Amino acid sequence: MSKVISNESWSPQTRLYNRKKSDIERLLQDVEVQMNIQYLRYVERKENGQRKDMMRALLKYTRAKAVHDTVRWVAVERGAPHPLMGELVSVSTPNNR
Repeated sequence: MSKVISNESWSPQTRLYNRKKSDIERLLQDVEVQMNIQYLRYVERKENGQRKDMMRALLKYTRAKAVHDTVRWVAVERGAPHPLMGELVSVSTPNNR
């Protein structure tokens, strides 16, 4: 990873990483494939009643989606939604009882 030298001024066009666009696109494609695989495993195991394996597939899907959303937000798309502001995340105060 490249380092920012203290005498360099930061600008919105400055990249703080040294990955090529093709590397990032390949990562996103791989993550999308994993998301699809894990979603299909989740549905299959939900129908078969294998709860432990269903939950594992759902967790792997969620992990891949988080990577996908974060990479899009950081490196790919201007104006991409913040990865923690999806429909599954509650922004209200947690219940700490």
